[in-house]
Amino acid sequence: MKLNSISSIKAGDGIFKTTIIFSFIRVITISTRVLINKIVSVLLGASGVGILGLFYSTLDLIKSLFSLGIPQSLVRDVSITNANPENNDFSKILFLSKRIVLLTAFVGGVFTILLSPLISQVVFGNSKFTISFSFLSIAVFASMVNDGQIAILRGLRNFRSLAIATLFGALVGLLLDLPIYYYLRENGIIPSLIISSVSGLVFTWWLVSRLKILMPTLSLVETIKSSREMIRLGISLAFITVLGMFSNLLIRLIINNCGSVAQVGIYESGFVMLNTYFGVIMSALNTDFYPKMFSIGNSKDKMTELIDKQLQAALIMLTPLICIFIFIMSFIIPVLYSREFMESMDYLRFAIFSLLFNIYSDTLGIVFIVKNEKKTFILLAVNFIVLILFFAFFGYINLGIKGIGISTFCASLINMVLTICIVFKRHKIGYSRSSKRIALFSISFVVSAIFINELTPSVIKNYMEILIVVFSLLFSFSYLKNNTGIKLSLRYLLRRK
Repeated sequence: MKLNSISSIKAGDGIFKTTIIFSFIRVITISTRVLINKIVSVLLGASGVGILGLFYSTLDLIKSLFSLGIPQSLVRDVSITNANPENNDFSKILFLSKRIVLLTAFVGGVFTILLSPLISQVVFGNSKFTISFSFLSIAVFASMVNDGQIAILRGLRNFRSLAIATLFGALVGLLLDLPIYYYLRENGIIPSLIISSVSGLVFTWWLVSRLKILMPTLSLVETIKSSREMIRLGISLAFITVLGMFSNLLIRLIINNCGSVAQVGIYESGFVMLNTYFGVIMSALNTDFYPKMFSIGNSKDKMTELIDKQLQAALIMLTPLICIFIFIMSFIIPVLYSREFMESMDYLRFAIFSLLFNIYSDTLGIVFIVKNEKKTFILLAVNFIVLILFFAFFGYINLGIKGIGISTFCASLINMVLTICIVFKRHKIGYSRSSKRIALFSISFVVSAIFINELTPSVIKNYMEILIVVFSLLFSFSYLKNNTGIKLSLRYLLRRK
């Protein structure tokens, strides 16, 4: 569908411009994670990557549990007030958010220290890592405060500051982490997590503090009382996030108990490649998508148009990358990790389809938050988590790592179908013919890539791989040119909106 209105073209232009800029920033930050994983895999092997993955999962779970969803709720509140210049609550919301974030971060840090023996026993089955989890409390506090600062910048749509903070935080963290892992080996995991969290916080805190905003003075009791609505919405979002983090941890524990910590490391490598590396595009897209959705209010037409453009942008950008990844994953796994991790390909072959399914679920699922339908949003999230855990348990027992990939595929597909049906039935919000056509091409390219990749190596197979990649790239560039008017040049990217 070729857009006819100038506003639509500008909307598409904005989506792609923001995505390209933040994709570049995310590539830099993720490259730092790649280097860290490579160092850990070389120095510590699959078991080291597995231990690192368990610490990451625990950190994310505690952070999500005690943040009360304030960062997610804050993006919504700041976006709404920022869209209305006459709103006098803007300064108050920023003040409340900063104070409540510090409070929840402090509670999360204290909780980690007090329950570190129990956490070590649950995660590793012994008390060997009690001291490690006590020091992890520092990373918990810094990460939670950092998330709050990032939420403020996202809500303000201050993407320049957000990009600077993300980029420099990642680079400084990397430079400090390298010698730590080299000299301390396994003992360097916790110091590395602490340094990464603190380095990110330093830059975001500095940039937010530079905002010329008059902060009101409120007591602690007034702060909590005034934050009730923010916390109420935040708890709903936090509940879903916590369930997601908890399910990720449970999957790792299932593999650890039914297999080994080395198997956890193999799964972790595939999970990171799938969700972190490809998350470059989705994270960049969502940076501007969520604030826009909240700022446009309840306009059905604007909401439908924005969701449609978001889906098209995600599919256009992800499809060629997925096809390329399928063909080269047998080469990049030894480069990023080592040959010990080749088994992760069994997981990736099936789980990679969840990227396409989740695009639909994520772009439509935000409608429930905008419409304040928290109950439906929570029920869908719980249903997805129950499905993936159910499939993962029986899948791993019967098929090993491949079973986890199949479980991800099945759960994501069912969740996508349910989300599409519920949103259309309640709000009559769906996708245009153009989006459906793009989705059909996207799925066809990915299925063809999987099929070709399974063929016996030959010259013909190589030519077929090249053709799939070329056609998917041509399709994407053709869409960009005909539907957004984007000129992919450095001058375009650096131009101010």
